[in-house]
Formats: sequence, C-alpha cells, structure tokens
Amino acid sequence: MKRFLLIFALMLGFITEAGAVLKEKDLEQTLAILQSELEQYNNELTMRSAVRRERAKQLITNLLLTMKQADQNALMLYSQEQTHPFDMTYACKEATKLYREFHSRQIPFTEFLDKNTKELARYDSLVKRLESMPDMMTTKYGQQRRDSCLVLAKNIRSMLAEGDQQLRRNIRYYNMTEQRLSELNDYAQKRYTDIQQSIFINGGDSYFTLISHIDRRWKTMTEAVKKKYTIDDNNLSQWSSQWVFGLFVVIAIYVVIAIVLNQLFFRFLLPKRFKTKEFMDKQAAIIMATTTITFAIIQGLLINRSEQNFVIMASTLLVEYAWLLGVILISLLLRVKGNQIGSAFRIYAPLIGIGFIVIGCRIILIPNELVNLILPPFLLLCAIWQWVVIRRHNQNIPKSDIFYTYVSLIVFIASVISSWAGYTLMAVQLLIWWIMQLTCILTITCISQYLKLYAKRKHFEKKPVTQTWAHTLVEKVLMPALSINSIMLSIYWAAKVFNLSELCWQIFKYNFIDLENLQVSILKLSMVITIWFLFRWIVQTVLALLRQHYQDSDPTTAASKEVMSKNVIQVLIWGIWLMISLSVFHISVAWLLAISGGLSTGIGFASKDIIENIYYGASLMAGRIKVGDWIQVDGTMGKVASISYTSTVVESLYGEVITFQNAQLFTKNYKNLTRNHGYVLAVVPFSVAYGSNLKQVTTVVEDALNNLHHQWMDQSKQVKCVVSEMGDSSVNFNLFVWADAPKKSYVVSDVLKCVYDTLNQNNIEIPFPQQDVHIK
Repeated sequence: MKRFLLIFALMLGFITEAGAVLKEKDLEQTLAILQSELEQYNNELTMRSAVRRERAKQLITNLLLTMKQADQNALMLYSQEQTHPFDMTYACKEATKLYREFHSRQIPFTEFLDKNTKELARYDSLVKRLESMPDMMTTKYGQQRRDSCLVLAKNIRSMLAEGDQQLRRNIRYYNMTEQRLSELNDYAQKRYTDIQQSIFINGGDSYFTLISHIDRRWKTMTEAVKKKYTIDDNNLSQWSSQWVFGLFVVIAIYVVIAIVLNQLFFRFLLPKRFKTKEFMDKQAAIIMATTTITFAIIQGLLINRSEQNFVIMASTLLVEYAWLLGVILISLLLRVKGNQIGSAFRIYAPLIGIGFIVIGCRIILIPNELVNLILPPFLLLCAIWQWVVIRRHNQNIPKSDIFYTYVSLIVFIASVISSWAGYTLMAVQLLIWWIMQLTCILTITCISQYLKLYAKRKHFEKKPVTQTWAHTLVEKVLMPALSINSIMLSIYWAAKVFNLSELCWQIFKYNFIDLENLQVSILKLSMVITIWFLFRWIVQTVLALLRQHYQDSDPTTAASKEVMSKNVIQVLIWGIWLMISLSVFHISVAWLLAISGGLSTGIGFASKDIIENIYYGASLMAGRIKVGDWIQVDGTMGKVASISYTSTVVESLYGEVITFQNAQLFTKNYKNLTRNHGYVLAVVPFSVAYGSNLKQVTTVVEDALNNLHHQWMDQSKQVKCVVSEMGDSSVNFNLFVWADAPKKSYVVSDVLKCVYDTLNQNNIEIPFPQQDVHIK
C-alpha cells in the first residue's frame, strides 16, 4: 500500500482561514476590505478544488487497494491448516504487517472534520449577517460591496460544503478499511497464540509415541508431503512446488558461479605477495568465506529484481544464513592459526549443517508431520556428531572456541530432549537462538580483536586522549553495548523463524516489576546498562582531557587538581546517569523525596565526620598542600602520596605509609617543607680550641662550603658561619646551610666532613673532652 498521508496533505487546503477584517473607518470601508479578502480566498479555493478532487480520488483508490490486499491476506490466512505452522506464521505475519503499516500512516480525519464544520458555521453566520443588512444602513456604494461580499461568501460556503461531503465519504471508506484490517489482525493474533502454545506449552506426541504408531504416522506424513509438493502444471500459485524446486536449482547455479569466480580470482588475479605460508594454510577457508559473501551478494541482487513473493521470502532467509556462515568463517580466519583452521571449522560444522536444515524447512514451508517425524533423530545424530568433533579436535583450537563447542553440545542435547518429548518446534527455536547468539559473539570477538591490534599498531597507549577518544568510544561503549543487546537480538531473530517477532518485542517491553513508582522490563534494563557504558566512557574521557590540560599548564599541581576534578566530574556525570535511569524505570521523584526525608536526619548525624573530612579535604587541595610535597607532622617527615576528599596518605622517610583523616591533619601543627622552594635551613654545630684565630676559622669554613657545589644544597644562598658560644673547653660555632628537605641528613653529614677536613688542613685544633686523673 502506498503512503497516502502526503496524498491527503493538500486535499484540505480549502480549510485555510481567510484574512480577518478589523475595525475600519466606517461600514463602507469595512465591506470593501472584506470583499478584497473574500475574493482572494475564493480564488485560492477555486484553484485548489481541482487538485483536491484528484487527490481525494487517489486516496480512495489507495484505500480500495488496501482493502483488496486485506481480502487477499484473509483468503490466505483463513485457508491455512493448523498442522502447517510455517505456512500459518507466514500468513499471520502478512496480515499483522498490513495492519501495522495502515495504522502507522493514520490520518487525523476527526480534526479535519471539526475544523471544516467550524468554517461552515462561520460562513453561515457571515452569509446570514450580509443578507439581513438593510439598505438604509449604508450608501449605494456600500450596498454594491455588500452584494459582492454575499455572492463570494455563498460561493465559499458551497465549496466548503462540497469538501465536507468529500471528507465524510473518505472517512467512511477509511473506517471500512480499518474494520477489515482489524478483523484480520484479531484472527492472526489468535492463530499466533495457538502457535505459541503449540511451541512452548502444549507440544505434541512424544517421539516414542510416534514410533509406536509409525505406520499411521508415516502414511499421514507421505500424504501431506505429496499434497504439498506434487508438481501440478495447472497450479499457477507463486508458492507451488515448481517454484520451490526451481529456486533450489537456481541456488545451486549461484553457488557454482560463486565458487568459480572465487577460484579464478585466487588462482589468477591475486598478487603473489599475498600468497604467504599463512595464506596457503588457510586458503580453503578463505575461498569458502569469500564464496559465501559472493553468494549473499548475488542472492541479494535477486531480491531487488524479483517481484515473486516466494522468491523474496526465500532469498531473504538465504542471505541471512549466508551472513551467519560468513561471520563464522571470517571469525575463524582472524582468530585461528593456519594449522588450526581445519579443526576449528569441523567443530562448527554440526551447527552450520543444522542451521541450513532449519532455514530450508522454513523456506519450503515444510509440513508439521514431516518435521515431527524426521527432525528428532536428525538432531540426535547432530548431537553425536558434535560430541565426536569435540573429542577429536578440541586439542587443536583456541580456548574460547572450546567453550563455544561445549555450549553447542549442551544446546544440541536440550533440543534433542525437547524434540523427543514432543516439543519439536521449541527445539528448532532453541537451535536458531544459539546459532544467532554464537554469530553475534563471534562478530563482537572479531571486531574487539581487530580494535586491539589496531590500537597496538598505532601505539594508542602512548598517544593523548584527543587522538584516541573515537577508538575508546567503539571499544568501551559500542562493543559492551553490543554484547548486552546481542542476547535480545539473537532471541528476536530466532522468533522470526515463526514470525513471532511481535510477541518477542512485547516480552522485552513487558514490565515484570510493575509498581506505581517502579517499572522494570528487559528493554529498560538493557537501556540503563547501555547508558552506563556510555557515561563511564564520558567520565574517563573528560578526566583524561583534564589530566592532559593540568599537566600542560602546571605539572606541580596537576595531581591535586586531578583529584578535585575527578570527584566533581564523577558526581555530576553519574548524577545525570542516575536521573536518566530513574526516569527510564519511572521512579517517582516524590517517592524518593519521601524516603530520603525520613532518612535525612539519621544520615546527617552519621555523616557528620565524613562531611567534615570532605570540607577540610577541599581546603587542603585548594592550595595548602599538594601531592609530592614534603611535610612534617607529629615529628614525622614524609611525602604526600595522595589526597582524597576524606584522607591524606603520607609516605615517611622510614618507609611507613601513614593515613591522616583530613580533619585531623588540618587541625595539627604540620609543616610544609616544600611549599616555597623545597629547601629547609639546617643548623650544623662545630667547635675549635681556645687560642684559635676565629676570623680565620670563619673564613676558611665558609669558603670551603660555598665552593662545595653540593647537589642537595641551595647554591643561591651562601653558607654562614657564626660563633654561638664560648664553652667550657671550646669555642662553639653554628653553620647555617639551606638543604633539600628530604636530603637534610645527607647534607649535614657532608658538611661536617668538609668542616673536619678543612680544619685539619689549616692546622686548627678540634677540641674534645679531656679529664685529668691524679693518683695518690
């Protein structure tokens, strides 16, 4: 059915209101302006009337075409037997699809009709007022204007009345079409319910029961197959057996063409530099993968060129299957070594084979009698096949593929149990789901591994975030989001085998928690988790950008600023994510306020110390100390390792890691030893004997130390030597040396060594305590 919303868009142009007349100088001038407005509006309606009639005619034609398609779908749907689920699901799909398409282009007839009715009432009033206007109320000129306005108003009202009749006629046809489609859709929904129950609830006879009545079952099956697939030259249906067998012949021809084209390309056209040892080991799998892609392209072109319904349906399914097979093969080529490719392909062969069988059953719309009788033993053989290839080839494949093979075996076993218990169609659904899920997993795995190789080749770990943000967006957001949503996607694809995608979508949207202030569904959970990955990437990217900015502007304060920014950014962005999540789950803000109001007092008292630490932490990070500073607190010197909003970690000179609460550290009398320039004043005492030349001592010691050029001494400040006191047995001096704070002990040691050597070289006596002992 064509889109008829645009067709109807101009049909109601006559409803457009004419220009309004405002209060003029007198009645004659008002009539003159009204006549001008009515003439313009009348001319517009006259030009539009022909277009309106043509478009209304086309609209009715399209509605009749829709009713014709509805009747065609009804005949197809009502004639289907309940024992042919594939035929029934296809017919139900066509019926519901037409109904959804019709309602997606619904026209607001009621609004158009209400507006047109108001316009008619307005012009009825205008005509009545002009007719009742007495001649004595105006001049002869005004009477002429009044008569002209009356003629124009009646003509406009006539065209509006004609449009009203056309609109009501369109509404009648539209309602007839909607009623037919609605009845057909209701019947299709009931049949969908029957199919769902036959798949998941009711099932059928167990396979042991079928075997016990094999003669009768075999006869029923052969009759159904003969009835459905016997070639009848008088049968002109697009779904006859001639088309089924003809399609498979064409498929075989396309496969041969694809194989020949790829063989010729790899043998004669591929440059020799690509034919490496790894390529030659994988050549068979590469040709198989490219052949699958070539076949999918050829089959896709057939879809676009064909108007035959069976060919379109079958080609679409074959293209999907070719894509699944191509993904598996390409994944193996990228992940598996040349000596493993044969084993890797064999472990997936049972799944590929059963996938083709199921797609084939869906294409030829196989009768249910044949499915129930043939599929269970075939599934048992495939399960045994899967077990055999696991035992033979699992030692020669990657560990991830080993896991997939065991999952495939479990799925095969579950499908065998289901089919032998009488739930054959549910076994088909289970197999198709795992094939689709495995395809999604392998696709995501291939892309993820390629992203890692690309990042390694481009050395992204050494590049700034401004050059890697797009790569991390794909790696950290799109890939996890695909992993989460692949489960729903694979289930949705599996449901399409029986055209149960609408039911599947309803299940995803169903609120399994449906309260007044909380609504949770599978779809909503998926949305919240996907948004979480996005916001996590935003947080990491913004922090990386800020880190780069801080390092470029001031490396010494970068760490402290980064800590402050990290907390603020996380609170802001994750707060937005929380609000979005609450909105998705329909959690009422008033409900949250009611709960938080009762807890606020207790939380306030409980979090008093936390809030205090956060306040003092912000004050410390604002500039009092920064990461890397050397501080002295409680007699302990250490380096600030990290600052958070609750605590500060200090690494002492002796190797201990000490954590101070911010409130505790802020109130202590700590010293920042590197706040100004990183050097502290070290006072180094030494002594000389009485009788020494004090001026000479001062000069030689200062000269020696100022020429020392020690790496941990501030060279911009001279060493000073002063007399501190005259002791009992020596004259005492103090040396004032500016030393690097954490290296102060080393500096004092080197200064004392230099003083000792200098005094000895200048024959200046260094006294030491002596005591005379007299023996009587």
